[in-house]
Amino acid sequence: MSYLLIITYIEDYNNLLTLQSDKFSAYKLRGDAYHNLQNHEQAIQDWSQALAINPNDAELLTHRGISYLKTQQLAKGIEDLRQVTQLCPHHPEAYQIYLYLGSACVASDRPEEAINYLDKVIEIDPNISVAYNTRCGAYMVMGNLEKAIAELDRVIELEPQSVASYCNRGHLYAQL
Repeated sequence: MSYLLIITYIEDYNNLLTLQSDKFSAYKLRGDAYHNLQNHEQAIQDWSQALAINPNDAELLTHRGISYLKTQQLAKGIEDLRQVTQLCPHHPEAYQIYLYLGSACVASDRPEEAINYLDKVIEIDPNISVAYNTRCGAYMVMGNLEKAIAELDRVIELEPQSVASYCNRGHLYAQL
């Protein structure tokens, strides 16, 4: 979608907000347009306005949570994504939500919590190599190099062409 077209949509949503009594859709859609422009801060503001109207909208909580993560507001992103898992335990994108949660928890120096989320990803689909790779990072944060190596073994099993995984595993072996 072109930049000018998205700007036109934003102007239309601005007008809609002045006319419409139910502003939920206008805030949601304008937030989506800002997201398409990679303006995560403005998208977060609009989605927050929409969530003030409908606080249990799992789609908006997911989008806002991911945008929080992209703007390094990890605690807020984790909070939104956790809420999604509570509202919709069988969300169609559950493995992705748990993967985001796991990555955010590793980045927030909460490796045990990260491992719990990544275990859920692997329960849903044991062939998602990024879950093992991220779990490797969690074990590294914890200082458990043996388990980190075991995670890389699984990544290499799933992706035998992953040069970075071989290098990382070699680096970990050197630290033992």
